[in-house]
Amino acid sequence: MSQLPQDFRSNHKFRPVRLIVEPASRIPEVSSTVILAVVLWSILILSISGIGYLTGTDIIVCQLRRWTGWPCPMCGGTRLVLSVLSGRFDRAFWFNPLLFVTLLLVTGWFGVRVLTGYRLVLQASRTGWYLLLGLLILLLLANWVYLASALKDLQPPPGAEPSPKLGVLNDTK
Repeated sequence: MSQLPQDFRSNHKFRPVRLIVEPASRIPEVSSTVILAVVLWSILILSISGIGYLTGTDIIVCQLRRWTGWPCPMCGGTRLVLSVLSGRFDRAFWFNPLLFVTLLLVTGWFGVRVLTGYRLVLQASRTGWYLLLGLLILLLLANWVYLASALKDLQPPPGAEPSPKLGVLNDTK
């Protein structure tokens, strides 16, 4: 017998990835450690952002950006969350498109579970997981190139203090 994937032999259709809907409790169980970590991280980031806003200075939270001048894949996440919380979704998207789409997908996943009592489960074969991993890496690279090009004019010169121009992204208009 030829070496065909197990999925192909059993289903006669090779589906590397599929989304399954199955019954579940409406509220997913979340570890108290995860909740505490998210709350503490949120307080830290909001405090740093608040101090920067009140003092009129740009405090760069991202250590990669602070030391190298290059954005990390998560750069813009704090501004994105603050824009979402203030209802400025159009602006939030441009701070970090991949993170914005991820936030929408997670919100949709959670909404489906809470509203319907069903959970969405992603099942994939080994090939499917490799395909998803490759897609994720491509999306991260594309997002990083976007962030690097969007922030290139906003970088302080090496060894210099952040300029007020960096605050353009934090304006309240």
